[in-house]
Amino acid sequence: MVLVFYLCNMPSGIYKRTKENVENHRKIMIGKHWKVKDSSKMGTILVGKKNGMFGKKHTEESKRKNRESQLGEKSYWFGKNRSEEEKKKKSEKWKGSKNPMWGKKREKCHLWQGGKSFEKYGFDWTDLLKHSIRTRDCFVCQICKKHGWIIHHIDYDKKNCNLNNLITLCNSCHSKTNYNRNYWINYFNKLI
Repeated sequence: MVLVFYLCNMPSGIYKRTKENVENHRKIMIGKHWKVKDSSKMGTILVGKKNGMFGKKHTEESKRKNRESQLGEKSYWFGKNRSEEEKKKKSEKWKGSKNPMWGKKREKCHLWQGGKSFEKYGFDWTDLLKHSIRTRDCFVCQICKKHGWIIHHIDYDKKNCNLNNLITLCNSCHSKTNYNRNYWINYFNKLI
């Protein structure tokens, strides 16, 4: 990939892109490091048709080799540990007033409702009840009409397991209903 980067940077006409030239250049560059004068160009140079892999696909063999190179002993970080001195320097770098969060007050998220999510469900909350609600709604989300699996309490009270208070939603729509709860209570009450 780096070789392609080098070839793409060469002015047109100076370097013929033949297989023989590429192989010769590869032999010359073994063990040498590539240097880029302008690192801002690095990201854009290999984009699109300039990329050597443009329009091609990796073979299963090359995919397997890539996966194996990231695992175990072949991994760059395998067996490497920071020395105690390095660890100490890193911890000193973030201590006290050097820490970017120093002196800043950490506030709770604006959606925090005093631990409401930790409340326990009512005694009636059973798998049979949940399944009956899903079958009543034909396993369809009542907002987007796609496949739904999650049972939602319309009034957001976990202990209220009345059949008129429960509705089937998909995961995406269920996460939407946690914002602007008054709107969703009115919306679902109009559906029923």
